[in-house]
Amino acid sequence: HSAPVCYLQWSPDDSQLLTCCTAGRICRWAAATGALERLYAQHEEAVQACAWLPDGRHFISGGLDKRLLLWALDGSVLQAW
Repeated sequence: HSAPVCYLQWSPDDSQLLTCCTAGRICRWAAATGALERLYAQHEEAVQACAWLPDGRHFISGGLDKRLLLWALDGSVLQAW
């Protein structure tokens, strides 16, 4: 991240890590290698929280833009509140 990280969350199987930053982005990292697997950028302000769903294929993020987003790992937003 080029901006400060606000929060991080391990995947249910501990193979991946999500990090949320003040620039409104979320990164998904491979835990074993540290390689960036995907960048998610749909929030308009800082992302303050993220949480994996138990299936390990989806996660939810919450930002200061007052939005909650349900993501698929491919980067698509499945639901927004």
